[in-house]
Amino acid sequence: MQTFFVTYNTGEYDSYYEHVYSIDAESKEALYVEIHEAFDAFVDYQKKYREELEKVKEYRSTSKTAGEKQYKKFHGMLKDFFEKYKFTNDFVVYGYEIPSFDETMTSNKDDAFEKSSLEIHSVEEYIEFVRPKKRM
Repeated sequence: MQTFFVTYNTGEYDSYYEHVYSIDAESKEALYVEIHEAFDAFVDYQKKYREELEKVKEYRSTSKTAGEKQYKKFHGMLKDFFEKYKFTNDFVVYGYEIPSFDETMTSNKDDAFEKSSLEIHSVEEYIEFVRPKKRM
């Protein structure tokens, strides 16, 4: 196993945030594949999460004349939903949770990776990447 640094950014303007994580993997390629799979798993989970939440919301009454029984049923379904589907906003990469890209649910995978400026560096590459420039 070798240690790699995964760097990317999320947010814009005032909420801009640079992420740096060290993760052990067999190779850069293996880590890249794992991040791709984590992306796909996250998107699939979020779609399922949203679909199931919409099913629960169908029972929510917006009527002022709804009865206590209807409200209890809705809140019971909502409680069951939150016990079954935990909210997550992270990718799981080799067991580590890292925040998802901003464009994960709104762009295709390649665009999301590009917009987040995802890079994977070996330890030596990362040291050179963050080293300040020398004055001549």
